[in-house]
Amino acid sequence: YSQYVEELKNIVATKVLRQLTVIYDSLSLDRFSQIIPFFSRAELEHFLVQTSKHRSVKAKINHRENCVCFN
Repeated sequence: YSQYVEELKNIVATKVLRQLTVIYDSLSLDRFSQIIPFFSRAELEHFLVQTSKHRSVKAKINHRENCVCFN
């Protein structure tokens, strides 16, 4: 089953991210990493960038405010 773990993590994280964009306008990176605990902080930021790049969701990371902003 180990061959499916990474893909399952990505699918679950994408579904959670889509639901979060409906509920929140912005969310702190700390809270976001609590909601999706199976990614490290760097992996989470990379995931957000890739998801936004492929236009699955509109999200921006604001490092100054330490949050994720959903458009």
